[in-house]
Amino acid sequence: MNISCSHLFHHRSLSLQSNFCTDFGKRELSPALRSRFTEIWVPPVTHRPDVDLVLERSFMSYTDIIPMDNSDHLRTLMLDYVDWFNDTLCADPTTFCNDFKLSLRDVLSWARFITEVSVKHRIIDQYSAYLHGVALMHLDGVGLGTGVSNYDAYATRDKAKAYLLHQITPWCQSQDINWFKDELKELQDSIIDTEDYFGIRPFTILKGKCSTLKDSQFHMAAPTTGMNLRRVLRGMQISKPILLEGSPGVGKTR
Repeated sequence: MNISCSHLFHHRSLSLQSNFCTDFGKRELSPALRSRFTEIWVPPVTHRPDVDLVLERSFMSYTDIIPMDNSDHLRTLMLDYVDWFNDTLCADPTTFCNDFKLSLRDVLSWARFITEVSVKHRIIDQYSAYLHGVALMHLDGVGLGTGVSNYDAYATRDKAKAYLLHQITPWCQSQDINWFKDELKELQDSIIDTEDYFGIRPFTILKGKCSTLKDSQFHMAAPTTGMNLRRVLRGMQISKPILLEGSPGVGKTR
């Protein structure tokens, strides 16, 4: 069936008065304009079989040339974590955790990262990519933009990390998850600074021709600096913009 643009209207700022809609605070269409359209509510994809199918197709689209081992097991782990996080940790609608619920878009970003670093570029194994991916997907940004206190955000992150470590330990070597247990440890020994590459293990970027890192005043071995740098480098492994958030004066511009 062919549908022309004149017959299909998608208005992102539409705010319907419905029990299913939480798009409050945005500009509503006038009743006169809305009466000209057939209104259809598009629900989010939340049921596990639906998410699993989309996730399976996502892995297949990235690995149609290079086979991916353990994709079925990784999908199961990912879906188990999403179910636990959304239905257990964020179950109470009155708690601040309700703002942290994971969406299909989050899960697809996670899958994309895993395939990019472990299948396409083979930087790390798939189970290590699983942990780095969940950190990139939402753990590094838990609480941002919601007004949640640092204490509550860290408490939520710690519960999630404990679940993930219990989940992944049987499938991953201990040295591969040490960074996940404590991101500030062993950073000084993880700095990579060669003629062509710079980074924090396991992620690197190519140096430019005008690189003068050794002559700079940056101290990459400082724990917090090194941790932030690794997070930025991790985010650079996929072609997705990075948004830095933090209080004034913490070094975002530098």
